[in-house]
Amino acid sequence: SKKVFKKKQIISKSGTISYNTLFINKGILRFYVTDLDGNEHTTHFSLENEFTGDYTSFLLKSTSVYTMQALENMDVIIIPNEAIKWGYDNMKYGEKLGRLIAESYFVFMDNRINNTYVKTPKERYDSITSIYPNIHNRVPQHMIASYIGVSPIHLSRLKRKA
Repeated sequence: SKKVFKKKQIISKSGTISYNTLFINKGILRFYVTDLDGNEHTTHFSLENEFTGDYTSFLLKSTSVYTMQALENMDVIIIPNEAIKWGYDNMKYGEKLGRLIAESYFVFMDNRINNTYVKTPKERYDSITSIYPNIHNRVPQHMIASYIGVSPIHLSRLKRKA
């Protein structure tokens, strides 16, 4: 089913189980975790023409650690997990579609881990626009700083050097 979310609206909170996958027609979604001190850490964004959701919660029926927030007005298609499982079993290319989505998510997460632990903050800053085109015009700078793992002040220094 189609659904519209307003800018800044929380779509899914940590501590809940994910029963849906989203396909984003329009807008940008932020995933973040909140640490034990109450600080938010942006883990990733999802943009137009992407399937997205908390796949670990979906697969294991476990509670999510992520909160998902619309950063712009969003137009999405909500796909219940039962429909996805039905597609895997009954559509000619259902399992292939599932495999391609899983492979894409795996590569994304592997790159995210490598970016976090192998690349310098400058390299992470330099690569963010290739990962998320036009991100600097769509997302508040403090969220970009959180994503690349630096303070907003350090992000300003990185931008001046770019």
